Amino acid sequence: MYSTYGRLLLYTPDGRDLPTRPMTLTHKGFLIDPKQKETLAALVERTQRKGLDEETVWLPFGSYTLGEHTFEITAGEAFALVLDPDDVPFQAGSFQAGASQGAEAAFVALGGAGELFIGVSGGLGAVLGGVTGMQPFRFGGLLSVGRHFGPLRLEGRVRVAGVQSKSPSKPEDGERTNGDLQLLVGIDAGLDVRLGKGAWVVPHLTVLGGRIGSVVTSCSVVQTSTSFRYGGECSLGAAGVGGALGVDLLLLPAGDPRRLGVRVGLGFEALGGAVVGEEGDPLAGLGTELESVNTRGFVQLGGGLDVGLVLRF
Repeated sequence: MYSTYGRLLLYTPDGRDLPTRPMTLTHKGFLIDPKQKETLAALVERTQRKGLDEETVWLPFGSYTLGEHTFEITAGEAFALVLDPDDVPFQAGSFQAGASQGAEAAFVALGGAGELFIGVSGGLGAVLGGVTGMQPFRFGGLLSVGRHFGPLRLEGRVRVAGVQSKSPSKPEDGERTNGDLQLLVGIDAGLDVRLGKGAWVVPHLTVLGGRIGSVVTSCSVVQTSTSFRYGGECSLGAAGVGGALGVDLLLLPAGDPRRLGVRVGLGFEALGGAVVGEEGDPLAGLGTELESVNTRGFVQLGGGLDVGLVLRF
């Protein structure tokens, strides 16, 4: 065998393991031995169907093409072939829902372990515990970048949304209705559960915090020109920290490897917040400044939906 066969040594890119994706293997040469023809034909068929799963492949001498690679096998010698990332795509490590997964069902060629999500985010919420302003609706965008470690997904998230606070007394002049910007950042941990060949569900927990927006709360103000003091309601900025519980549906419907898809997320969040206004801060209208805030702490509860495009890299 050593006098008529040579060795093909396969080297994979960093972070990738065999098997390769299904590839076309062709031999350019003339084989006389029927056993060699039979063995090579079986290898070509298996490579076309499942890819190569061994680091050392014995081949009859001659010229070969494997995918985009061309090489020469010399009897009794070895040829080293460094595969491209597209030859050995990232394979998802995830739990399988339902029946146990076989070797063929377990193989899902993805663009990589990294995941980039860009989408729109909307939701409903309420502020409880002392402050009187409500934030019934938010709408904006969500950006997340993460990486998969086997079935574990870790990612960082940034959400920017427009929110509105309004006094429950519903003033007709609209002076106590205020639009503001919400900016929250978070770190998220999720668990990949595979539903099918191109579908995953990912339950996840998030720790998040940042600027919540504006809330309306009872306060005392001073008119700077007269030193008169007034009691009433103020729309003030607020910040908070908390957590979220959610689930994402990830769909990567096609491609070899699968790179681009759609992600839909549904979640519930709870934030402990505080009004950030301090004594002496200027307020809009009538040349007033803040003297004191009667209630600073509150809890914001909410839920929302995220929809967007996801890229595996």
